[in-house]
Amino acid sequence: MKKLIFFLLTVVFFIGFAPHATSAQNKSAWVSPKVGIWQLVGKDEENTAWKARLIFTKKTYSKSIVRYKGYFIWSSSTGKTIGREYFNGSFDKRTGRLKLKSYSVKSVGGALAVGDYVGFVSQKGQRISRGSWDGNNVVKGNWSAKWLKFR
Repeated sequence: MKKLIFFLLTVVFFIGFAPHATSAQNKSAWVSPKVGIWQLVGKDEENTAWKARLIFTKKTYSKSIVRYKGYFIWSSSTGKTIGREYFNGSFDKRTGRLKLKSYSVKSVGGALAVGDYVGFVSQKGQRISRGSWDGNNVVKGNWSAKWLKFR
């Protein structure tokens, strides 16, 4: 009988307190993406593969939002489109969501357009996954990136 009571008390304890413990874990903040050079790969809806160096040049903090400045150095798999795209961005440490909005493009070859980018940063801040891009005059696409090094 004592074993049964002990067992029931243990079950009640875990049912009562376990959700609070897991919700506390879910509220932990993500680590913001590092300043430096990232390797980006992506593919657009026209099936063109893309590679880029994603470079975060500046990082500033305000509460749970981290702001960025930086640029992409793009290259299409066909080699016809190459250029640099400058952006401002924000990262929400509560959700892990990264948003980048480009404002200027300098094409070396082909036609690049300014785009809007969204991605989700890994808990440790060294990978970006589930990324997408779109915008006016932009062929939509998906992307991911991994951190390489500081500049």
